[in-house]
Amino acid sequence: MVLSQTRIICKSCGIERKFQDLIAIDKELICKSCYDKKNTAEPVETKQEEIEKEYKQFSCNDCSYKFKFNIKSKARLICPNCGKENVQENKFTGDKLIDDSEGYDW
Repeated sequence: MVLSQTRIICKSCGIERKFQDLIAIDKELICKSCYDKKNTAEPVETKQEEIEKEYKQFSCNDCSYKFKFNIKSKARLICPNCGKENVQENKFTGDKLIDDSEGYDW
């Protein structure tokens, strides 16, 4: 028997189809029309959680890399440059130094 003449039932719609009109998906044979229906369906929108954002300046004590980090995120606070956890918050940013120096009479 030749495979092109073999008829197999589609697992999705249950209609008997020629073997050459079927596509193997997840170890099951489905017909091309069912495959097209599944792939042209509108994608389901997934809601992404709104993550609060509050950035602070940090610097790595090992490589001296300076970076911003969202302290409200669930991510682990590590240096993006070297990957070590030896980081500290920069309490003296440029803006803070300028604000602090405005009170002095130079």
